[in-house]
Amino acid sequence: MMKEHASSSRDPGMEALAALRLGLLRVHDRLLRTLPGQRAAHRRLPGEVMLEVTDRCNLACRFCFNQQYVQRRGVQQELDTDAIRGVLQGLAASGLRVVRFTGGEPLLRGDIVTLMRHARELGFAVWLNTNGTLLDDRLARRLAGLVNNILIPLNGADADADGRACGNDGDHFRRKLRGVRMLLEQGAPRVRLGTVATGPNIAALGRLHQLVVSLGVHDWELFRVVPQDPDHQPTSHQDVAQLGRALWAIRRETGLRYFIANAIPFCAWDPERLAPLALGAVADDGHSRFVIDSAGRARPMYYIDTDLGSILDGGLPAVWHHPFMRRMRALGQVPQACRGCPYLRRCKGGSRLAARLATGSPRGLDPLARPEVVRAIASSGRRAG
Repeated sequence: MMKEHASSSRDPGMEALAALRLGLLRVHDRLLRTLPGQRAAHRRLPGEVMLEVTDRCNLACRFCFNQQYVQRRGVQQELDTDAIRGVLQGLAASGLRVVRFTGGEPLLRGDIVTLMRHARELGFAVWLNTNGTLLDDRLARRLAGLVNNILIPLNGADADADGRACGNDGDHFRRKLRGVRMLLEQGAPRVRLGTVATGPNIAALGRLHQLVVSLGVHDWELFRVVPQDPDHQPTSHQDVAQLGRALWAIRRETGLRYFIANAIPFCAWDPERLAPLALGAVADDGHSRFVIDSAGRARPMYYIDTDLGSILDGGLPAVWHHPFMRRMRALGQVPQACRGCPYLRRCKGGSRLAARLATGSPRGLDPLARPEVVRAIASSGRRAG
């Protein structure tokens, strides 16, 4: 049931740096192979399913795609408790092992703890995306005992910056930071912070990193801004280069490895420097997981509106083996210019949504892609990949 709500010269120093980068890339590849989605990308099951349990949210982040899809449908919808329990039971019967509760803001549902407890009883590893502003001591204690992995957005180094990005006041920012600390104090197994790499956040990356460290969080990931308008590209090559240099500086200073977690073409900057910093598109566009929206419809990714059918009708196998999903996993949507690239296995040509918005076709080039950069590296004799 559904509820509705209205250089080219050889230099010993450079060679040592290149060797370091290659070593980091190998470590990174090993890390990728530990991700459930990477292991499952070509098997019978996705690595995880992301379950949007509500459209509602108490924030209004200006780069969020959720509002756009709610406006397109014209009504907010969410499955009731029994329907979601049925979805979870069907996913468990299919052999899925990881389910992520997301939204909207999932903690706005009064039954969210009940749903997550049911997921644990079914044998799932439970992941949660939440903005963290609704947490109190009691809820943090309950989540710490139920949720294996919690992702909280951090989109400003201070209350003013976060407020400009997410349409909230300083109290929301303070409540979010308090929520992070409460989860850690209650022994939550893993708490991650995620930052959308807007221009202001790239400029403030050092301050953001200091805040992450001060909170005691070890897992921090960056996200390319997902384009939503074909007439506006929110990220430039200069932005990518600035972000890459800042991340390398943090790595050299601290030894900590933070990553760009969503799809970005490695040739958007020097691919030998960007590849060790980026996970690529492994977790995007339906390559290793998919979304069930709050109305029970399946989509390849949060921001891709290709309708894969109702999870209530065909179940997980029908969605995972949908022709669109099979074609995506076989790299059938990758442009010709990217084929043969040594980075293709992880990069996958960048974002297929960004390509579609820029060119009118998901088989087009991601607007940040510069395949001539990879060809120039190959022709110069530099090692690529």
